[in-house]
Amino acid sequence: MSLAVLLVGGLMLLNPGNIRDLILADNTPGIALGLLLFGFIITISSSAMGTAIMAIGRRQPEGPPRGPGQFVAETAGDKTRSRQLHDRF
Repeated sequence: MSLAVLLVGGLMLLNPGNIRDLILADNTPGIALGLLLFGFIITISSSAMGTAIMAIGRRQPEGPPRGPGQFVAETAGDKTRSRQLHDRF
């Protein structure tokens, strides 16, 4: 909810497309602002919930990462270099 409030506050501060002027020119600016905030809360909450659901089956790595962690460049025709690297690791 705090992220949604921050984003709506940023929209009101930056005033893109004169949205602040349109909201404040209305007879009931609280309703327009509330509806905008409600839409942001629903959208951000839904994306957070979807991210959490998609991450349920992911396994967490155990311990620190192993191996040298370096990229090795090789050309397509360099078979001997590939064998040497394979034997080394």
